[in-house]
Amino acid sequence: MARSFQITSLFGALSAIDHVVLALAGTTGIGVRFWRSDRTMDRFVDDALAVLDQVGLRPYAQTTADALPYGRKRALELAVALALAPSVLLLDEPTAGMGTEDVARTIDLIDPRALGADRRDG
Repeated sequence: MARSFQITSLFGALSAIDHVVLALAGTTGIGVRFWRSDRTMDRFVDDALAVLDQVGLRPYAQTTADALPYGRKRALELAVALALAPSVLLLDEPTAGMGTEDVARTIDLIDPRALGADRRDG
């Protein structure tokens, strides 16, 4: 299970890609170790870029969270949640503060029809 709150909770000094890499590493148990080499973490970069691409943040991969506008921070939180590959995803107002193009992309990501579910089932 992963969740995203209405108020963003990110590490301001970390880049967007660092957030997603840490989430991906956390699913393997590597993320809980304090000291880890860059080479160990580099194996997650391609997958992290793919997740950032899903939420429209690939151009901001090297941008620190504190430099992102609020709507992009919301997208980054969604990217972190998606990186965890949860079976259940809880989102509190996921499109709040996003621009029109970001809202459409986010709806496409979380719409049950996009996942192959029938609207009548959920």
